[in-house]
Amino acid sequence: MITTHTLGQIADVSNIASISNAVKTDWLSLHHSSVMEQVAFNHKLFGLDAVSAEKTHCTEWYGSCAFYDSLSPDVALKPELNADALLGQIKQATEAGIQYKATIIGPVSLLQTLRFDNEAQQLQYLDLLLPLYTKLLTKLSGCKLSWLQLDEPMLTQPLNREWRHAYRAGYFKLQRSPVKLMVAASLGALNQNIQLACQLPVQALHVDALVPNQMMRVVDWLPRHKIISLGVIDGKELAKSDLTGLLTRLKPVAKRLKERLWLAPNVAFVHLPTEHSDATQQNAFEMQKIRELTSLADALKEGRFKQPIRLFRSHAPEDVKQPTAKAKVA
Repeated sequence: MITTHTLGQIADVSNIASISNAVKTDWLSLHHSSVMEQVAFNHKLFGLDAVSAEKTHCTEWYGSCAFYDSLSPDVALKPELNADALLGQIKQATEAGIQYKATIIGPVSLLQTLRFDNEAQQLQYLDLLLPLYTKLLTKLSGCKLSWLQLDEPMLTQPLNREWRHAYRAGYFKLQRSPVKLMVAASLGALNQNIQLACQLPVQALHVDALVPNQMMRVVDWLPRHKIISLGVIDGKELAKSDLTGLLTRLKPVAKRLKERLWLAPNVAFVHLPTEHSDATQQNAFEMQKIRELTSLADALKEGRFKQPIRLFRSHAPEDVKQPTAKAKVA
């Protein structure tokens, strides 16, 4: 069975019921509508906004043309977990009766959103953050949350020995998590960090499968008990995907991994431009990408596309719920 999921889809939890009716994918992700909001949410989640100076610095998020406000913590003060907002989102999602996973920034990448006088001080601060992650995982176990996605775009950057050790030591402390963990390393190539990412003690790893020559290298390094999520649909590109070409590339991978293969966009949809026709309808670009994703997964299960189709990008309910009903033969 091929599982499909999004990296970031539900920006407004109050509208979650209509989203679940429109989007036909196995797992939706609780997320925020912009990188700046997502980072600010994580700062508040771990109490970093309360122990930081008022002065912030606008910083680019890993070459994505999106920006966030970095903070300068007071190292003399200890941050405290403030999970009320996240638990509220999870409660609403649970009541809506959909399959979902929560998404937060992983501990090492969260460190990169903080400004310190030197690298040693920054690495030392990880010892204050990790107990908060452990405490959060314990709280989430009481919500019956199946999966937590930890975004670690820092894995796509060159890492020295100290940062590589921070990843190994940090995730070693989280390995007994009562919630299944997926590390998402999107926004680029892992390069020399492939082995490090594959060996982190988590249940699943997400990588950008559109990076040239990366997909098979990660598959080869991945332990046999782990799930791999391949970002095969471009979450930033407005053009429609080459589904036929993707099917050819993925067939041998699907045959090899079977149920351990998950399909996703390569990055969260927050990077797509907003295209609302009114307040109640969803972004047509996002709907197109999800229809591409589910069509590709269905074709992998069947071994082929039932017919060559060109998917619509439309707000119309019949196009969203039944994308092949009006499909044109290519």
